[in-house]
Amino acid sequence: MTSAPTVSVDAVALTVDAPKLETVRIQASDLSEAQAQRTRLRQAFAEAGHDVDQLSVVLDVDMHIAVDARTARKELGSAVSVPAPRSLLYVGTASGLAGLIADIKAADVADGVNLHPILDRGDVVVRVVDEVLPWLASRGAVVDDDAVRGLAGSARKAS
Repeated sequence: MTSAPTVSVDAVALTVDAPKLETVRIQASDLSEAQAQRTRLRQAFAEAGHDVDQLSVVLDVDMHIAVDARTARKELGSAVSVPAPRSLLYVGTASGLAGLIADIKAADVADGVNLHPILDRGDVVVRVVDEVLPWLASRGAVVDDDAVRGLAGSARKAS
């Protein structure tokens, strides 16, 4: 049985997987590194006598999305200040980000993601709420409606 991906934006849980005994956030420069970390964590969890299905490994993803990939790259390139990525970096569209999240889960790279917008723009979070989450929800992710409404309201006021 495949469980739904867990997604959060700046540590606000937006989708919820089954309750887990422990959640571990990881950072990785690419998907293979993240997958290797998840494998090591699950092995250590099992060796400690725990059920590996009670461990949730969440990958940090630094991201910027826009109406199209070219615009996203242009916005990132023209930004006055852009922090160095702390983890996997995605720059593109909302649908591309949603597909990446689904692939991360399907390929057992991680059990969920923590999205970190790298530019301080409310419209990015609005796109996550209005485009990414519905796409994921239509494919089985369970969305915490209260958290989404609160995050969307804050983002819309900021944008």
